[in-house]
Formats: sequence, structure tokens, C-alpha cells
Amino acid sequence: MANFIDRKIAEYGLLEVLLYSRHVVGGSMSSRIDTALTLSALHMAIIQRQPDAGLRHHCDRGSQYAAHDYRAVLEKHGRVAAMSGQEDGWDNAVAESFFATLKGACVGRDKFRSRNEAKAIVFDYVEVLYNRQRARSYMRYDMPSGYEQHDIEHHLVA
Repeated sequence: MANFIDRKIAEYGLLEVLLYSRHVVGGSMSSRIDTALTLSALHMAIIQRQPDAGLRHHCDRGSQYAAHDYRAVLEKHGRVAAMSGQEDGWDNAVAESFFATLKGACVGRDKFRSRNEAKAIVFDYVEVLYNRQRARSYMRYDMPSGYEQHDIEHHLVA
């Protein structure tokens, strides 16, 4: 899901997040919401996780997700595309929650001087704080990386 990060510098952010653990596994920022932005985040997620074929890939109804190039990458990697229903806001609840948290934590209080500064601050928030330090009640008050590791060690996930 894409969201506006900063109107002054016209920067959009997009993320790939695992619903199971809320771990952000791919992300990208750009001055435009287009297929290149979605492909960048998708490629990062695929490289980082190398998911097995059959993984259900949910996205909203934006044209960048329906684009031929985007669908071709999903198909090439054996992902099953699932698009939200018309006017079905619950489909994007996890992504909406992430962006609300991101904006409250670092975007809402800071006015970025440049795109590079925005990218650095958002990257630091996602990779250092959100994925590795921020505990969530949904996951036994653990953070995404710890939650996944616990389940792997206890053979709860493949």
C-alpha cells in the first residue's frame, strides 16, 4: 500500500508487510505512485524473503498493482494475487495502521529538508525500531523479528 510521506517534498512510501508477523520486508519511496514504485518494494521483499510459490499477495485496487509488469513479477515468483474488494477498507488495515504509526513516530513531527533525509529517517524507523524493537500486543508483546524467530524455534511455522 502506498501512502503520502511528506507533501513539501512530494514523497510517497510503499511497503510490503507480512500479515502474520507485521514485519516490513520491502519498501520504497518515490515522488510518484506508479508501477516502478510498487515493483521496487516487491523486488526487495522477494529478495529478502525468497517466498515459496503459492504465497498469497494482497494489494489494494490501485492501477500500479493491476499493471501488467507488476502482475508478471507476481506470476513469475508463484505468488497468488489477491486484490481488495471495492470499498472494503478492512483489507488494508495492517498497512493503514503501519503508516499511522510511522507518521506519528517520525513523519508527523519532522519536516524533511530533502528526499534523501526522508528516506534515511523512514529506513531507520522501519529497520531499526519497527522491525526489531517495537513490541506489539498482537504478537505476545514481541517485535516482528523476535516473534518470527520464536515460532521458527518452536516449529510453529515452516
